Amino acid sequence: MSMQIAMIAVGVAALAFLTVGGVFALGLYLGWFNIGPGSKTAKNDFTFTMDEDRVEELKHRAHTAKQDLECHAEDHCAVPAENTNVKDAAPVKSLPT
Repeated sequence: MSMQIAMIAVGVAALAFLTVGGVFALGLYLGWFNIGPGSKTAKNDFTFTMDEDRVEELKHRAHTAKQDLECHAEDHCAVPAENTNVKDAAPVKSLPT
């Protein structure tokens, strides 16, 4: 039983490591983060910067895309005006039990 718990713990830790690593790699690829030498004088120094303008741009694009999807969904789900006055609808048959 304890071997199964240990294997589950290792699996969860590996999944968490891969998730964090994947987000970090995606951030580097998309330009959210930059890693480079900190200064010319220190050999063991490096900097980690985040492009806040890029993050804000992507946040704005995601918000706009969300609004577009919501608007598109409302257009497809809305009842057309010509169907709002329908009074004679076909009765619904109940399913046999």
